[in-house]
Amino acid sequence: MCANPKPQAFYGACFQAKTMNIQEKKERSRQFIASSEFTVATHTVLALFNRNAQNLLNAVTLEGILLDRIEKGEIDTGLAPDVLAETKSFVLLDGLAKIMMLTEGFFALCEALSNPKKGYKSLPETMARYDMREINDFIRRFKGKEIDVWNLFRFPKISELLIEPNEAVFIEKLFRDSCKVLETNIFKLIEFYECNRIPYYKLKHGLSIMAGMKVTGPKEGNFPSLLIYALDRWENKDPPCLCHKSKDSLMPEDLKWFDTISMVPYWVNTFKKHSEIMFLLRTMIEHLTSNHLDWASNCGKDYFPMKWTSETQCHPLIYLPYKLEGSDQALYDPVVQKICNNMNLARKDYNFGFNIPNEIMEKIFNSFEKNQVATIRGQQSGKSVTIAKVE
Repeated sequence: MCANPKPQAFYGACFQAKTMNIQEKKERSRQFIASSEFTVATHTVLALFNRNAQNLLNAVTLEGILLDRIEKGEIDTGLAPDVLAETKSFVLLDGLAKIMMLTEGFFALCEALSNPKKGYKSLPETMARYDMREINDFIRRFKGKEIDVWNLFRFPKISELLIEPNEAVFIEKLFRDSCKVLETNIFKLIEFYECNRIPYYKLKHGLSIMAGMKVTGPKEGNFPSLLIYALDRWENKDPPCLCHKSKDSLMPEDLKWFDTISMVPYWVNTFKKHSEIMFLLRTMIEHLTSNHLDWASNCGKDYFPMKWTSETQCHPLIYLPYKLEGSDQALYDPVVQKICNNMNLARKDYNFGFNIPNEIMEKIFNSFEKNQVATIRGQQSGKSVTIAKVE
């Protein structure tokens, strides 16, 4: 999956020049991003997906802080012990649901960016209306090693980097090693997603969940104090991540319709696992979206993966299975600096100015008063009344 990067498609005049300075890149990339081959809508989808993914993961972190404070007795919920046990279970499940939802979105994005039948301009439609077939198709293709990780994460073509031959060999090796790390991380996300599908689905469909179930375990060793049971029916097929299959029914006589139970333990190990997956999602989503935005902003030429640490600060970053030291670090720094000196950084800031007439605002406020939400719609063929600036 980390083979030689396949030749990437050339998109109009933006990619035809052999070399460009930063100003030329800015002018040509602005035209390319606004063209029908890429579209500003695609640029917006990529930027907003990353920004909102980070915010959603922040929300999960806050839920963990809430549970921690409840466990320490710092918050008096006023709930009876049994009710509190069930409620804490659902706070855990709510965090899991957000992680699963975001993992689905990441897979949908990967599917669209790696599907040869789709292009950049189809990305907004794909992300607005993806279904489970697309999620399952990405997982199947990735497991079957049908997806080139180099192209998926839009690493630059080595031939487009203005560096010396020995430097090119060095950077290519780093990118290949980074591909292996990214491939491993995606496999970890797939495994987590498949193992937690039943609890996630039961939250969305039917709520056949028994929360706050107390556990009586062995005297020796650690075990969870609470379990969450998600009841499902799979009939003649096995669910993913099956750890035991019994010839007998595992349910009481009157509940044999449910033939599958997926259990989520409420204990520190579950929170640790969720934190690990959240870290992978944070880094993978930012890496994926930033690389594609930088590719567009640099017309595919001399750019390097970047990590944004604030709204205005960033630095070069690739994920490696080892730490660069000695002569490798000494070669890395000047080569990367050389690449970045001619790099047009893709900013992800958007300024929107909505010019909404007073009569429409009145309808919006009336809808707020009634439903606490307002939805408006305009015609694509009509005159635009909104100003959007991509920084």
